[in-house]
Formats: sequence, structure tokens, C-alpha cells
Amino acid sequence: MTLPEHAGLLLLAGCLVLAIALVVAGFMRVAREGGALKQRLVAYADLPLKDDVRLASRRIELAEHRIATLPAMLARAERARAEIGTAGYRIRTMAGTVVKAVRSYFRSSGGS
Repeated sequence: MTLPEHAGLLLLAGCLVLAIALVVAGFMRVAREGGALKQRLVAYADLPLKDDVRLASRRIELAEHRIATLPAMLARAERARAEIGTAGYRIRTMAGTVVKAVRSYFRSSGGS
């Protein structure tokens, strides 16, 4: 059995055509999948996802602001606690003074 004169060249040309066909088929499949992906992305753009992200971002900013003001709020609470303690001490002192005055009055008036 003898091969045609240009059998190697014909085989190479056939392989080249097959390679080009495979590349075109692959490109078509990638383009089709890319189109489907694009359609899904367009569908996702219609969802309220952007609003949810914007709302979550705003809540995070608000939480960060509240966290930043926490030391000042703690200082105010500590000052308020100290003022309440001082006021309580003053009330106890005044109550003691009133009790002493009432007792002194009743002792000096003879119990009536």
C-alpha cells in the first residue's frame, strides 16, 4: 500500500481544519454561556439588592458613630452617678439635720 504523494500535507491540512472547527465551537459555547451570564446579571440588577446594600451600609455607619460616642456617654454617666451620690449624701445630711431639729424642739418643749 502506497500513500499519495502529499498525504502528510493533506493530513496536516485536515488537522488544521479540525483545530479551527474546535476553536470556533469552543468560542460559540463560551459566547453562549457569556450571554446567559449577562442575562442573569441584568436580572440581578432589577432586584432590590442595591437598596439592601445601601441600607446595611447606613446602619454600619450609624453603629460606628454610636461606638465612637460611647466613651463620652460613659463619662457623662459616671459624672451623673457621682452627682447622684453627692445629692444622696446631701439629702441624708439635711434629713439628719431636720431630725435633730425636730428632736431638739420636742425635748425643749417638754414632749408636747
